[in-house]
This record gives sequence, structure tokens and C-alpha cells, in this order.
Amino acid sequence: MRIYENNIEKIINSVDFNKILNNLAKKYKNKKVVFYGTGRLFKEISKNYSLGEKFNIIGFSDIKFSGGDDFMGYKAFPPEKIVEEKPDAVIIFNLDYTKVANFFHNILFTEFGKFNYEPVIKPNLIDIFKSFCSCS
Repeated sequence: MRIYENNIEKIINSVDFNKILNNLAKKYKNKKVVFYGTGRLFKEISKNYSLGEKFNIIGFSDIKFSGGDDFMGYKAFPPEKIVEEKPDAVIIFNLDYTKVANFFHNILFTEFGKFNYEPVIKPNLIDIFKSFCSCS
């Protein structure tokens, strides 16, 4: 994924993220949402779009949070605490959706319970990412 990370700004500018975010915001209107992943993808998107105006964000989750943390003025917690927050949905801000989905299914769901989730970047957009690098 490091190859993709070097091209995040180009990637974001190559697709209509406003439309993507508006569709997600419409789908989760008046719903409690947790954003998962606070790395480069999230940072690049959040500096260009007002996510707090579009979503009812109840917190952020990332493996780097240990609990009791604060991120951008919101509650921040490790992935194993997601279920406790009772979100209606978790929106994944990570380029490696498959890795995150496997982590959710194989570890979090079996040990802590299930929750609804979806990626901000759909897997079929991976082809766009690949066009910015020399990977296959």
C-alpha cells in the first residue's frame, strides 16, 4: 500500500469525492457514524472536505488509539471498542479495504461483536489507484 500512499492526493483529485461523500452522508443521515482509519487517506480527505458537516460522527477508531484519546475534537478509541460505541455504521478510511475487512471479520467480530461498515473508497476504485503506480 505504500505505493498508493505516495499518490493519495492525485487519487483523490481523480475521482469525485464530493459525490462519494454526499452519497454516504445521505445514506447515513441522522445515523451515528464511526470513522475507522486516521492515516494519510483520512487526513487528505478531511483537509479538503468538511466531514463534520456531512456526518454525525460519534468517534474515530484506529489501532494507534488506546482509549481515552481525543482526535479532532471527537472521542478516539481502539477497534475493539467500536461495538461499545453502538454506531449505526463504520466508514473505513483505509486504502487496504480487504485487509481491514479481514481484520473486522476474523478478529473483531469473533471477539467483540459485529457492526455495519463500508469503505469510503469502494474496492472497484482500486483500478484507479493502480493507474498511478507501477504495480499490478
